Amino acid sequence: MFIFDCMKNSVNIEIDDSILSIMKITNSNSAEVLKMLSAAALFQAKKVSISKAAEIAGMNRLEFEYFLTKMGMPNSHYDVEEFETDLKVLGIK
Repeated sequence: MFIFDCMKNSVNIEIDDSILSIMKITNSNSAEVLKMLSAAALFQAKKVSISKAAEIAGMNRLEFEYFLTKMGMPNSHYDVEEFETDLKVLGIK
């Protein structure tokens, strides 16, 4: 078991060593990695901005964007609908 500290609240999470091994998480980096993954999940769920997620992960925005890319996750929520709206606003479409 290890202690995961997020936003000044402590949460005890028990994770089997075999799961940590699969995730390539060690006791020395477990809290850091789980904060990064939690921040990524919050961002992907559109619960926080990318800047706030980066802050939660303990990274700057560029580092966090790189982390998301490395994990195969999109680093923005810009979709086709927003793109089409932007084109209309710009008078292109």
